[in-house]
Amino acid sequence: MKINKTITVFSVLCTIIFTFSCKNNAQEYAIIQGKIQNLNENVLSIKSGNGISEKEIAVLADGTFSDTIETSGHFELAIGRKGIKYGYKPHKVPLYIDLGDHINVNLSIEDKGIKAKFSGIGFEEANYTWLKKSKLIELQKNNSLEPNANETEFIDRTKKIKSEIEKLLANQQGINNDFIEKEKRNLNYYYLSELKSYISNVKMSSPDGEGEVSNDVLAEFDTFSYDNEADYMFSQPYRDIIRHHYSMELFDFVKKEQTSFDEGGFVVAKNIENPRMKNDFLFYIVSTFLPQSVDKTKTYDSFMMASTNYEHKTKITALYNKFLPKGMTSPKFIDYENAAGGVSSLDDFKGKYVYIDVWATWCGPCIKEFPYIKELEHQLEGKNVQFVGISIDENDKKKEWKQMIIDKGLTSVQLLADNAWKSEFIEAYNIKSIPYFILIDPEGKIINSKSPRPSSDELRKLFEANRIIIE
Repeated sequence: MKINKTITVFSVLCTIIFTFSCKNNAQEYAIIQGKIQNLNENVLSIKSGNGISEKEIAVLADGTFSDTIETSGHFELAIGRKGIKYGYKPHKVPLYIDLGDHINVNLSIEDKGIKAKFSGIGFEEANYTWLKKSKLIELQKNNSLEPNANETEFIDRTKKIKSEIEKLLANQQGINNDFIEKEKRNLNYYYLSELKSYISNVKMSSPDGEGEVSNDVLAEFDTFSYDNEADYMFSQPYRDIIRHHYSMELFDFVKKEQTSFDEGGFVVAKNIENPRMKNDFLFYIVSTFLPQSVDKTKTYDSFMMASTNYEHKTKITALYNKFLPKGMTSPKFIDYENAAGGVSSLDDFKGKYVYIDVWATWCGPCIKEFPYIKELEHQLEGKNVQFVGISIDENDKKKEWKQMIIDKGLTSVQLLADNAWKSEFIEAYNIKSIPYFILIDPEGKIINSKSPRPSSDELRKLFEANRIIIE
């Protein structure tokens, strides 16, 4: 009887311990659930640490949610819609999830931001990840540098921040040893990633683009391994270093060979031996430069041949399909209000190349392109090219629109779209962000549905490829 009682008690204890404090490492998924208070709209998504995979999580009317995750790693919860049309960025909560975890997350959206509280099986790593984000923000704010800070000041500040986060890690309870060891390396990568950024800033900010740092800084990377897949999977700073390393190789290659970034990206990628890192770099390059590519079909086909990642191919295909193809008759705008008086339509410019700039008075990057547009107009004066600006300002901002045209000295044709973002012409080109540029040939057919910016050397190449000679 005693034996049976002992067995029974032991069984009950094991069940209790397992239920409330143990992780089922054999489980092929993790569970994340919780409740969001003060939620304005039921939009919740979770994104993988590398930013590739993302899915929406259903949120019930009372703010509760529950879902499963089938991989381990760093993730980010995003609450609320993203995008310029919604007027704000989503609240973001970083966390770490391991297979077998059952994590409860209670979130509260407040005026000063968002509060998060974690509990459940395996919550300790997620809780630390959230605390680390808050601590980093605090440390970076309290240890800001002047723009002209020297190398020693930058290194001292970065080491201080790293040391404080290491203390935070050491003071956490219940975190498993494997995570601790990986996180220690991750914090060192944070320090090295900051150094990489500093090296790049020094180089790029010099007049000749060849600025240099001390040998002591460069020596930090003498024994650095650019082929550690385990750390690549765990550490965002390590991934940042890898991307930065090959991006600088790409920058130097493009500068030397005078080629485009998408074409140069394929050359650099050939020298990356690790398949995962190669695929990620290819995806980064093509997702960044495909929109501005002079020959989108060539870039897309080259990517599909070079990449072995199905998810990447699916995303790039979706991106490629958003662009209206070269040679297609352009969608038309009809009777847009002309700042000079009257109305104008796309057909009014038939017989000329038409370079369209989609902009708005509130868009800073749009305004920065104005001097380059004016310079291009001057260089192409008398040529068969018509520059057309289309503002997507709301109709009640018409006064501000006309005033900016005067203030900035814009001499090109300036039009006001008939329904801002929802104008048929804007939606036909699937324009989601601005500035946005389009090049159309004299017959009204698309040359490039997302043309390079006036400030880009790629635009000169596109013009020359179509016999638009800039003098």
